[in-house]
Amino acid sequence: MDAGNHWTRLDRVAAYWSARRGLQAAGWGSVAFGGISLALSFVPPGDFVLGIAGLVLVGSGIWNIAAPRPGGALLDSACAAMVGFYNIASSIGLFTPNPTWSMDGLWIKLGAMQVVWGVFVLTRFPGQRDAFHEPPSPAEMQQLDEMVRAIRAARVRESADMIEFRSLTWPEAWKGHLTGDGAVFVGSSGDVRVAERARVSIESDRRKPPGRGVRATLTVGDRRMPVSLSPESLQRIERWKSGLTITRNWAA
Repeated sequence: MDAGNHWTRLDRVAAYWSARRGLQAAGWGSVAFGGISLALSFVPPGDFVLGIAGLVLVGSGIWNIAAPRPGGALLDSACAAMVGFYNIASSIGLFTPNPTWSMDGLWIKLGAMQVVWGVFVLTRFPGQRDAFHEPPSPAEMQQLDEMVRAIRAARVRESADMIEFRSLTWPEAWKGHLTGDGAVFVGSSGDVRVAERARVSIESDRRKPPGRGVRATLTVGDRRMPVSLSPESLQRIERWKSGLTITRNWAA
């Protein structure tokens, strides 16, 4: 297999890896929201419908944690949104002859959070569905797992082939390993992005003084991400792009 095909395949494995962890994270969120709804359903005078909805949300969350599949994301999203709308409707008395239309109170805030969570889970469905079209082999998953563990354990200051940065669109810390012909980036949330060197680029914002952090736009494959990184990490990736840095090849 040539280098280009290797990195293309590794990118697909990383997409599947990230999709699985995203689904499991969504599952834990559904378990949390479902558990809250279930507990509140016992508050006098009690709410049977909310209790059933909470159980469904907990069940869908456990399903996504134990056996993550894109279809589980749709169920999680639908359950979270429905429970959220029910909490909001109940709080404003929509099911009574004289609705109050007040947007204050715990139930309103909880319902809004559940609706937002449901929409967030739904927005990730297309990418997760595509990632599951061609599941990787156990050997490929093990290879990526070993790479991710090595990157997380690496000391950036002591490794000339490592960089670190923070995403500006989502509060997440990232580490990247720059190999001879490609790079692997690992986010603190479990997201993994991979691309050969020709498909990685960085554009720094030269209008602002470097200081402790430089703002830049990092492109990995088809995905662009505004980031903040140290001048040292910026220099490393720029040198790597120019071909001046020879590094270990964990991803070979």
